[in-house]
Amino acid sequence: MGLWDTISFTVMDSGPPPSGGFALQRDEATQLVERLQDVRKQLTAMHYEAVTLCKITPPSRDPGTMAYHQALTVNAAGQPAALSYGGGHIDLQLGYVTELINRLRTALGMTEASDETQAGTVNEVGQKAEGRI
Repeated sequence: MGLWDTISFTVMDSGPPPSGGFALQRDEATQLVERLQDVRKQLTAMHYEAVTLCKITPPSRDPGTMAYHQALTVNAAGQPAALSYGGGHIDLQLGYVTELINRLRTALGMTEASDETQAGTVNEVGQKAEGRI
């Protein structure tokens, strides 16, 4: 069972909150979506920076520099290192915030716009990672 399987969101205009999950007033939910979209933009920028940092090349080929470079990017066994792990955590945060936005938008009845926004965000991240933006 995943994290999101047990969490529900309800947007209310009035009345008592239902039991279980999260209940928000429409204005609160709309403001939260807007703030989370700003957070997602920041995380997307951080993701781009992490991808860029993981592509750095060592300034020289001496053993000390190579060992330090591997400790930052990818070690000799091909396993992720410090910058790669940081990038992975950013990806997890980006996924969490994106799912939270989707759930709130669904509760607000905003699913079509959310799908278009997601497609744009995914394309932008991909283009930045490939160096096209």
